Amino acid sequence: MEKIEPTIIDELSQSLEIDLREKKSIEELKLALSVYINHLIINDLNKLMQILYRVDVSEKNIKNKSSKPGKRSGKHYCRNDC
Repeated sequence: MEKIEPTIIDELSQSLEIDLREKKSIEELKLALSVYINHLIINDLNKLMQILYRVDVSEKNIKNKSSKPGKRSGKHYCRNDC
């Protein structure tokens, strides 16, 4: 299990306004981010778009991933961009 720097967890927690402090590995972090992204897809797509814009994920990339059937999930977004 690959460890992740605590400072990265702290910065992500503050930026995304979610608690990620208990995540100790990259796998745990990806899972938590996938769940959070799924929540935003369903409940607050505008906030998701703002976050993706801040981390410089292109709108074209977002639209390509969102338009593929069965691919609109947090796990799909995190696979390559997280």
